[in-house]
Amino acid sequence: MRISEDTINAIRERANIVQVIGEYVNLKASGKNYKGLCPFHSEKTPSFTVSPDKGIFHCFGCGTGGNIFTFITKIKGITFPDAVRLLGERYGISVTSVQGGDKGQEKYEALFTASRMAADIFHRNLLSEKGKGALNYLKGRGFDSETVKCFCLGYALDSWDYLFKLLRAKNFSPSLLEEAGLIVKNRSGTGFYDRFRNRIIFPIQDNIDRIIGFGGRTLDVAEQGIPKYINTNENAIFHKGKHLYGFHLASEHIRKMGSVFIVEGYLDVIRMHKEGLKNCVAPLGTALTDEQVSFLLRYTKRALLVFDPDEAGRKATLRSIGLFHRQGIDPSVILLPKGKDPGDFFDEYSSDDFRLLIEGAETGLDYIVKYHVALKNEYTANEKITILHTLCEYYVNMNDEILKIEFVKKISSLFSISEHIVLRELSKFIRSERIPSEHIGSTPKKEKMERWVRDELSLLLLLLSNPHLLPFAARRVEESDFDGKWTRKLWNTLLQVSQSDHWDSGTVFASLEDESFINYLSGKLMEEGLYINPENQLIDMVSKLKEKRIRERMSAIDARLINAELSNDERLTNELIVEKQACKHELEKMRVLRSSKTW
Repeated sequence: MRISEDTINAIRERANIVQVIGEYVNLKASGKNYKGLCPFHSEKTPSFTVSPDKGIFHCFGCGTGGNIFTFITKIKGITFPDAVRLLGERYGISVTSVQGGDKGQEKYEALFTASRMAADIFHRNLLSEKGKGALNYLKGRGFDSETVKCFCLGYALDSWDYLFKLLRAKNFSPSLLEEAGLIVKNRSGTGFYDRFRNRIIFPIQDNIDRIIGFGGRTLDVAEQGIPKYINTNENAIFHKGKHLYGFHLASEHIRKMGSVFIVEGYLDVIRMHKEGLKNCVAPLGTALTDEQVSFLLRYTKRALLVFDPDEAGRKATLRSIGLFHRQGIDPSVILLPKGKDPGDFFDEYSSDDFRLLIEGAETGLDYIVKYHVALKNEYTANEKITILHTLCEYYVNMNDEILKIEFVKKISSLFSISEHIVLRELSKFIRSERIPSEHIGSTPKKEKMERWVRDELSLLLLLLSNPHLLPFAARRVEESDFDGKWTRKLWNTLLQVSQSDHWDSGTVFASLEDESFINYLSGKLMEEGLYINPENQLIDMVSKLKEKRIRERMSAIDARLINAELSNDERLTNELIVEKQACKHELEKMRVLRSSKTW
């Protein structure tokens, strides 16, 4: 099944692109458009532009662009169908489907359904007599019934196949349940058993609240060889390096507070939320990833790392600081008392105590320096060289000149040597280590467009910007007039969407699949030149396009004329002369059209 075009168009027409994007970006009016700081990359000067007239957005800083559905897919990290459904729910439009054979989407829906049913079963188990021990453990960690319900916490019974039997009775196939990470195949090759047994269950939800996987904490603490935590295996809907635990509950608070707390585990997130610090998330049992950091920076540029105060936690903090530096942001680091993680800090301390820790948080730059430098009054030359060599790796990773300058200042002050010398030494290490180019960054070469393709694109961009001009062009331009692969596709898409009474650039983007092409078009459509005398521009462009095609035909006729004359083929020669004369007449008509500017 796939979503019908009528449904997509109905949502697009009703949705207010400025209103929707304005919930994520602080937009200010700028002429016909609106501007703000791009949520998809770090910037200090607004280059993110929204055009309500065209129904599109474009960032002139990072090149990202598209329509309202594109924005939701990127800001939420979801698929196009999910974006349509999300906006449909918001604007009260039922998202209907038509026969289309999208088997991949059907499998996704089945995985979501099975996961949701499993979460409900786990939750009921926790509240049953058999889940009493697990519930008591959670109460001992400071969680009340409201918290348990809010996070849909559950319990997997100490049984080999309890969940498997229940879900098989609901007609879910073993292969689907195995892919969902709910069951495991016996090593003998016959039969299946539950992946989670005698474990507290933490359902993991995606950015639009769907259950996509589970984390499980064992209650068999005395038994050797059993991992404390296990997670759902990676599958079509669960990617642990992409999603963040608790984000579905934290997103609105992150935006409202303008900051995000990042902790290590499930229990840490839940306790922080219970204590009123609801702008808190955690990676899914692994180290933080570039993708997770990029996603969070769409919501806020202020991150506070709250990791365990042991050596593993300190190394995780350093690594996470590096991820943010690569995105041009310096996170803050909250230093917890020794032996306390965020999950049990509040057993002994209050929320006011935690706010004092926030006020005393260190910058990521300071944390790096303190970790690698044993603070003392004097350093030998060899000590300085060794430390500089270590800090060089952090310096190269920073994707912001201000961060680099501040880093150099801190090292200069620490060692009491000039910034110039520090910078020179760091540069020396960079050259000697031959750091791979991917850490420094490189810009891929952009392919040069042929002049005729640019002309074709200019015409199509004008039509995208001025939909009322399409009928004029459609009467005079044909698909064969376009030589470019993408311009021909765009022309056909224009003709297709124009069958609807109301269409704009956003409608066209919904029918295009290539993201880079959409980014290019959205940027060009923001150019003010498209508003100046569009009717006259269109006549000039159509004339130019037709003249080019006519001249190509005349060149082909000339080549055939030479062969006809050499062959003494009088009949063919006369036919070609007449055809060439007709081409000249067409050229004259285009010249008159261009000069008179009459429709």
